[in-house]
Formats: sequence, C-alpha cells, structure tokens
Amino acid sequence: MLNFRLVAKFVYALVFTIGCAVLSSCGDAQRAETADESPDFAPLHSQIVKKGEHPALRPKKRKQKEVDLHGVDLSTPPDGFVYLSPDVRGKIDAGFDVEGAPAWSGVVIHSSGEDSGSAASLRYHHERVLKFADGMVYHFVIGNGNGAPDGSVAVGSCWINGQRGAGVKDGERSPRIEICLVGDFHDAGPTKAQLEALRELLAKFESRLGEFSAADCLGHDEVEFNRRSCPGRYFPLDAVKHRHGG
Repeated sequence: MLNFRLVAKFVYALVFTIGCAVLSSCGDAQRAETADESPDFAPLHSQIVKKGEHPALRPKKRKQKEVDLHGVDLSTPPDGFVYLSPDVRGKIDAGFDVEGAPAWSGVVIHSSGEDSGSAASLRYHHERVLKFADGMVYHFVIGNGNGAPDGSVAVGSCWINGQRGAGVKDGERSPRIEICLVGDFHDAGPTKAQLEALRELLAKFESRLGEFSAADCLGHDEVEFNRRSCPGRYFPLDAVKHRHGG
C-alpha cells in the first residue's frame, strides 16, 4: 500500500532542493552582473595592495585655506639665524656628512596633530605607543610654545644617525628630510616663530643641497594617504613650495 505521507515528504524535499538551486543561480548571476559593473580593484589588504595603488590609499589634494603668514616673507632668505642655534646648525651639517646618509631629494612637512608637544613627547609616543624601533620618526621638530619654546628646532636621532625618517611609510620613495611642526593646522596656522624657524631650516638645507623647487617641498598629504589632513589646510604649503617663484 502506497505511503502517502512518505511521498509527500519526498515531493516537499524535491521542491525545496529545486528552489534553492534556482535562488543560488539567480544570486550568482546578480553577483556576476555587479562585478562587471564595479571597478576591478584588489581588496584592501596590506600584503596585496601597495600604498597608492588603490583609490582609497592615494594621496589627497586638500583645498588650502587662506593662511596668516604673520608678516613672514617666505620668498626671501633669512637675514641670519635667530631660531637655528649654532648647536643645531652644527648637527645639521654633521647629519649631511654622516657616512652612508641618503642622497636627500627635498623635504616632507608634517604637523603633529596636537595643539601641544615636543620632540621628547613625540619620541615617547613613537617608541612606547607605536613601537618604532628607531625612536622619533621625524628628522626635525619645530615647537609652538606649548610643550617646547615657540620656534625651537629639535634634531631627531634619525638625522644624527644619517637615517631615513619613518613619518612616510613608503620606503621606496626618494629620501626626503622630514620636518614636523607641533600643532593641528585644521583651524589655525603655525605661529610666526614656527614659520621663521622653518624658513631658516629650509635655507640651511638649501645651502647644502641647492635651491628647492616646488616639487622638492611636499606636504605629507601629497606623498601618501592620511586619515587627517597633514600638515593641515591652514598650513601655508603653497607659499613654502613657491618660495622661489617655481
């Protein structure tokens, strides 16, 4: 005698299986169509995508705000050194002469992202928190009066040892001198003393490397992707880049 309950279970299982197969094929077709319409980008994975290859990791050009230069004329060389002490100038020369030092090709300018700080606090953060083996990642730090004297220039150990900085993560790029100004230039620009110190610092570099072009003076944003604006929209990057009219 035919077991109608068993037949009903078999028919239900068969219909369920066929339905699942139809839905799966529709989903595959939809995913294939979506994939055809989407750009062919690799997944965001540090071992697969190098910095700059994926649109989300490309350097960003952020619009610069009108910046108060406090009367500092960056287009003219400084009349002597006020902020670069003889000790700092001596360390700069010694860093250029270290055996095995890179052939520097310009500068990258950073902001610290904090309203206060110093070379010592940055070194502590880089060593103890971020676990950088070589200490502070910048070659030079310019204070803003909150944590270090306004316009003071501190020389990092990576400069003294003739090493590339680590503020820019892509080690394949041309080696550049990395300068960090203490401050977060998202709402306001650097102090007058910081700009004067930066002008003296660039002049000292150019006395050894020759005059910098606009392409030799880059903001961190122009080198690699950053989650925050660096050195910031109120940093006078254009004035720094075009000091010599280039």
